[in-house]
Amino acid sequence: MEDIDHYELDEDKNVLRTYYRPLHTYRQNDTRLIQVIPKSMEGEVMYFSHVINGCHMGEVKTLDRIRGNFYFPNVYKKVKKFIQSCEDCAKHKSPQTMPRAELFTYGVPAGAGDLISIDILGSGGGLPVSAKDNGCVLTIANHFNSFLDAYPVPDEKARTIAKTLVTCYIWNTVFLPRKFSQIMGIVFGQNCRRSHQLSEAKEVVYISFYGHV
Repeated sequence: MEDIDHYELDEDKNVLRTYYRPLHTYRQNDTRLIQVIPKSMEGEVMYFSHVINGCHMGEVKTLDRIRGNFYFPNVYKKVKKFIQSCEDCAKHKSPQTMPRAELFTYGVPAGAGDLISIDILGSGGGLPVSAKDNGCVLTIANHFNSFLDAYPVPDEKARTIAKTLVTCYIWNTVFLPRKFSQIMGIVFGQNCRRSHQLSEAKEVVYISFYGHV
């Protein structure tokens, strides 16, 4: 290796340490030397830099930490592969890119109550619980006239939402929605329909946070 310019013998461990000076330094008078790591120690260096001393940092920070102290061939590919195979990172870290579905349009509602959207405010304990044990708010938006209704509910279960939707919204407004959208998931929408036999809602449109599913 042409850029190796320093050797050091560790007599206690009977090891010949090899160093090289990086081609690109932060300062012109930078005289620091980077230790060349043998193939047998590459895994140990990556484990120490990523897990022990790095607290499971990402590829860029782990690579910077290694390059600042060590050198071995194909360091970028090996570090990337090492991090991708880290079990703790796979279990506890969310993917940086989430799958996104194609955008779509609802179309123009045929009349009042034809298309409504429902959502839950305060799910997960975001709102204080009232004297009647209501800790969430069900919001219902009418797409035809942009009118918004809000109803206090004790929880975000499908049965609770369906009961409120029928007894508080449909019975009071006399609008049976032909289709409705929600962001709680497909299973929630199906359970909601079954809870009060909303079979006349011909089409149910399901929306996720990342698009149409």
